[in-house]
Amino acid sequence: ERVTFGALVDLYLKQAETVMRPSSYGEVKRHLDTIWQPLHGIPIARIDHVKIGAELDKIAQTRGLVTANRARASLSTFMRWAMTKHHIDQNPVIRVAKALKTEPKRDRFLDDDEIAEVWRQLGDGDFASIMKLLVLTAARREEVAAMRWSEINLDRGEWLIPAARSKNKLAHLVHLSPLALEIIKGTPERKDRDLIFGAGEGGFSGWSQSKARLDARIDAARARAAAVAGRPPRPMPEWRVHDLRRSAATGMARLGIAIAVIERALNHVSGEFKGIVAVYQRHDFQQEVKAAFNTWGEHLQQLVGTAADDR
Repeated sequence: ERVTFGALVDLYLKQAETVMRPSSYGEVKRHLDTIWQPLHGIPIARIDHVKIGAELDKIAQTRGLVTANRARASLSTFMRWAMTKHHIDQNPVIRVAKALKTEPKRDRFLDDDEIAEVWRQLGDGDFASIMKLLVLTAARREEVAAMRWSEINLDRGEWLIPAARSKNKLAHLVHLSPLALEIIKGTPERKDRDLIFGAGEGGFSGWSQSKARLDARIDAARARAAAVAGRPPRPMPEWRVHDLRRSAATGMARLGIAIAVIERALNHVSGEFKGIVAVYQRHDFQQEVKAAFNTWGEHLQQLVGTAADDR
């Protein structure tokens, strides 16, 4: 009766941080700390499926069905952990239905105008540099956030992501376009710190607040442009940081770059390179991938310099 949901969440997150990937931990922390915050003051033993179901309905209405599903999954994992610590006898989440039985496959990508719009509102600092590099390199969020000077060859214009840091556990060579190199070279090196971005022991981690501030600047810019034009503002459709990777791949395809080359640029091992092709295809496509990154970088250079006004 004395152990509240919030107190137990604090203990769980301290343990989870040591075993989870930073991106996974950040999402779980947001779910338990923020989305499930209304439960924090309630003793864990008094939280039943009725309370959870009522709160999940609110989450679905205010934050969307997909977010409700993800928040439910994080809560269920937490409750199972609470069982192992003998705070509860059963997991009440299993009696609460998912908001969506099957989540729709995400296919959002930013078109050229939207990429330019985001780029213009980024400003300066680590978050801005990381976001620009995500578009330029089509790398994953945590790969760029934890980029290290020891992985960069400035003379050759290359970034070698080690297997230990890639999602598929395969080392990946990223060819850096002149624009990407310019961003990296413009980031000051810090004494006794190999990590390029962030502070403290790890790389950059302030995603949620930085993304929220960026969205607010985009909304404000659209509102100003709409006021000048004498029409209601059109909000930017919802998007996530990971959508930049899909946007880069889509943009490269639109420029005529072959799908096989894009797969290599993204360090994919499926698609064009699965099955028998994976066994017998040994061409590494490095020259084609280098040309693709340069072509994409040149396109972005022109795009951010000649972009349309905020909508």
